[in-house]
Amino acid sequence: SFFVGTAGLIYKYKKTRGGAILSMAAGTVALTASGALINYFFTIPFYIAVMGFSMEGIVAATHAAGNTMVTGLPSLILWVFIPFNLMKGLVVSVIVGLIYKKLSPLLHR
Repeated sequence: SFFVGTAGLIYKYKKTRGGAILSMAAGTVALTASGALINYFFTIPFYIAVMGFSMEGIVAATHAAGNTMVTGLPSLILWVFIPFNLMKGLVVSVIVGLIYKKLSPLLHR
């Protein structure tokens, strides 16, 4: 929703190709920032407090997956969640860029 809200708000006022690119880039930044903050302050602490996970277990899982850069919660956000959300925003932006022109007539009925 952070991606869509940000991108939609910008594109509403700047309906050009450049506006579309700017809106999707801003949406990706909003998605990434909100994802980092939500995971840092809510999601990971929830899993630790309620689900019985440990930070050491999460770090061990990232190491087992090949990401040895993770040593705690801040580095988990930096080396796992931020790259994931940047990539997700890029993939969504590319897909939207490819299909929007064809879907536009249906959306504006």
